[in-house]
Amino acid sequence: MTYSTFRKSWHSPLNRKVLALVLGTSSLFAVIATLIQMAFAYVTEQESNVRQIENYVATSQAGIVRALWDIDVDVLREQLKGALKLEPIRGIEIIAVDGTALAEYESSKTNDATLKFPLQYEQQALGTLLIYVSYDAAGSKVISNFIFIVLMNFLKTLLVSLVLMYLLQIYLGRQLVVLAQVAETLSPDSLTQSDEPDAEAVPLDVRNRRDELGQIANALHILRQKLAVHLTEQRRYKQQLVAHRDELEARVQERTQILEQRSEIEQLLATVSSRLLRASPAHIKQVVEQCLATVAPMLKCERFVLSLFEADSHLVRYAAWQKASYMGAFTPEKVSPELMPWLFQELLQHRLVICISPEKLPEFAVAERDLMKTLNIKGAAVYPLFDEETLVGLLSCINREAPLEWSDESSMLLSRVGDLFNYALIRAQNWKDMHHLHQELSRANAKLQLLVDIDELTGVPNRRAFNQNLRAACRQVSRAGKALLLLLCDIDDFKRFNDTYGHLQGDEVLRTVATSCMQVFKRGGDFFARTGGEEFSGFFLNIEANDAQKIADRLCRTIAAMKIPHQSARAAPFVTLSIGAYWFVPAVDSTLTQQDMDRLLDEADKALYLAKEQGRNRAVVTFQHVAALRNDRTA
Repeated sequence: MTYSTFRKSWHSPLNRKVLALVLGTSSLFAVIATLIQMAFAYVTEQESNVRQIENYVATSQAGIVRALWDIDVDVLREQLKGALKLEPIRGIEIIAVDGTALAEYESSKTNDATLKFPLQYEQQALGTLLIYVSYDAAGSKVISNFIFIVLMNFLKTLLVSLVLMYLLQIYLGRQLVVLAQVAETLSPDSLTQSDEPDAEAVPLDVRNRRDELGQIANALHILRQKLAVHLTEQRRYKQQLVAHRDELEARVQERTQILEQRSEIEQLLATVSSRLLRASPAHIKQVVEQCLATVAPMLKCERFVLSLFEADSHLVRYAAWQKASYMGAFTPEKVSPELMPWLFQELLQHRLVICISPEKLPEFAVAERDLMKTLNIKGAAVYPLFDEETLVGLLSCINREAPLEWSDESSMLLSRVGDLFNYALIRAQNWKDMHHLHQELSRANAKLQLLVDIDELTGVPNRRAFNQNLRAACRQVSRAGKALLLLLCDIDDFKRFNDTYGHLQGDEVLRTVATSCMQVFKRGGDFFARTGGEEFSGFFLNIEANDAQKIADRLCRTIAAMKIPHQSARAAPFVTLSIGAYWFVPAVDSTLTQQDMDRLLDEADKALYLAKEQGRNRAVVTFQHVAALRNDRTA
């Protein structure tokens, strides 16, 4: 490995991370190994000191025992002082058998262990030799070797790191650099420079490796091949798209021309439609002629004719336009459908008939071909006008100088203009018919209005009048913040009355009841109506809640007081009324919809049901301030 390569490897992020990991791991193990070595050296030094003491005692123990036996204090002192010269020994003491201290010598007060040696002379125990030992010297010696141990471990760690870095560079770094260079060259430009997708880019020796690096190299190689194939396909698609774009540009240009033409047609149709809509029925013919003159140049026709059918089924010219150079006039004023059977058969199918020239007509259209030749018509297009399913007219484009130039846009324009003319003519005719009918209808309505709100049998207002007046009354009382009393009245057991006395007597009872009730509803604004067979409805304005029950009861008493016989009744032997009343205050400035009306009538109907359930011939009034009625509906 050269210096430059090593320097690049050092500056590589991956190598930095690997180096940091190796150094960290090696340093950790070096620290652990150093601690273990120091502990082992400390224990070894202790054992060495103990063996040294034991050897000394083994050699001097006989002299110590002899001096004790002879009680030679000087010899004993010399023996013991000689032992104190040993570095680990901090003190010596001889204990007699009875426990008394015979001799004691100390060089230091501190000690870490005590060694005991028995003293015997000719099988007779004289006492025990106690030697006090300190390991400070062993620790100092181990500590003095610490720097050497740390330095050696650091050198080993550094050496291992350098070896690993070198091996990584040899077996991994170079291959990764090659793969990185290959990845950097993966671009559309580099891949399209060669027409060979299978060109070798990743070295074969890297792809043949049996480890993860080889898998990455193979994956990169396959990716490059796929990208090369994909780019080749893209080039082919691009060529196809260019060709398709050119085709689309041609179509767009063609379509743009068609749209521009249709835009002109739409503007023309808008002008024609505006003229026809603004035209009064009295001047519709003049406006149609102006529109024919406006549309004809767009259709490139020499004569533009609108014809209508008369009552005798003959086709009569209604309006026409022709070029100044047009040769002659359309001679027949009237045309019978029998003269052109094929044409009218096609027109009755709601079809636009286009004849570019007489020679283009079907073989069986003999009459039409002869007529075109007789009138010297070179081409024609005819659009039928219908009022629902009835053919009412034709819109024709005619050429006598040259064959007809026609297109889909021409067909669309003729059809749209024909529909506009058709609508305008039908509208003008309908206006005339409606004008005649209006006066007759006004006279009939004046008579009908007198009858539409009155019940024919009783002569009192009917349900329609009741609904209209109820809405108006609600608006009136809502402005003033007043209340309204709504009543639903029902003749009790009226079906039994008809079964017993007959329908004629029943009708007479209805008239009598209606007349009597009208006497109660006599204030201005009060209203009473017949709303069903034996059902009557009414309302009182500005009624206080305390008076609601009194008014309803008075209405019941008024009918009962007439004592009209009714033997099959369940409430009394005479005709009676059951009344359901609902007193309420409409919301301010409210407008009752049909839903609101149904809710109010439903409240009164519930009260009527209670009156029937409680025995009939009575009035039940419910009270409720329904300002929230409108709020509920609008919410």
